[in-house]
Amino acid sequence: MKRKWMALLLMAVLLLSLAACGDDENADAEAAEDPEAAADAAPEPLTYDLEGIQVEALPASDTVPAPRQLSVYTYENLPQTGAELVAGYAETLTDSGFSFIDDGLVRAETPALDTETGMVRLGKKAVFPEPEPVEGEEEEAEGEEAGGEETETEPPRPDQVVVLQLDWTAETCTVTTELVEGRLTDPPDPAEEAAAVAAEAMTNQELEDYVRTLSPSVFGLEGASMEEYRVYINTGMVTVDEIPCQRLEIFHIDEESGTNEVAGSYFMSSNGEYLYHYDLLDGTITELEVPPREEPEAGEG
Repeated sequence: MKRKWMALLLMAVLLLSLAACGDDENADAEAAEDPEAAADAAPEPLTYDLEGIQVEALPASDTVPAPRQLSVYTYENLPQTGAELVAGYAETLTDSGFSFIDDGLVRAETPALDTETGMVRLGKKAVFPEPEPVEGEEEEAEGEEAGGEETETEPPRPDQVVVLQLDWTAETCTVTTELVEGRLTDPPDPAEEAAAVAAEAMTNQELEDYVRTLSPSVFGLEGASMEEYRVYINTGMVTVDEIPCQRLEIFHIDEESGTNEVAGSYFMSSNGEYLYHYDLLDGTITELEVPPREEPEAGEG
């Protein structure tokens, strides 16, 4: 219960600060005209000592007057560990519509919140309150409509997300609030992703030809061209991260001895979009970045 109360206390402080940030439309205009001035005007990190503070806890609002710039709040002298406070705070946030997210605003599973130190990000679609009409403007607009004159309309506000990053140690909790342009999305369905890979699958020969078009650096190898290597594709499929892949064995050609030296073992998805290095010594699999595959011209193939 104490953990929940402290979480609501953090919510109260943050909602008050978010509302204060959301009212300054003039600051928005100045920031758009002069980014350097906006950076200079960004608030310094605020530190709150939670021992002995008495604040009425406010419920999370469906309409969040979101911050216009990044703000940082640090809480010290906690009556509990940072992890315990973050766990309660995160529960309060998710109950009010926030979701755990990654850096790309993609919803994520609930992470571990029982470590001594850590960081999580949560996001929620920013819903802005409708501006109050200024006295006299409404009558003026009605008069223009009656006279047949077109009235100017403001451009639609882009989708934005309120992002809260929670960092904690054993003794502190830091909350960073930010308004990010974009929208929350769900992660791709593994079954649909695997089906898409299977639908675009290449034959063994096509896959080998594609591998030879790549730079050796993609595989973490030396050399200017894959012509310096031999590529063998094992028969059968292997599933890596729920993606159907084929195993590649790459050998370096020793020109002097005429023998092949093992250069590396890899898994590549049958459509060429995913590549993994397979460490033969410890059995670990590491995903590698592979450039986008160029589709063949119409009529080729």
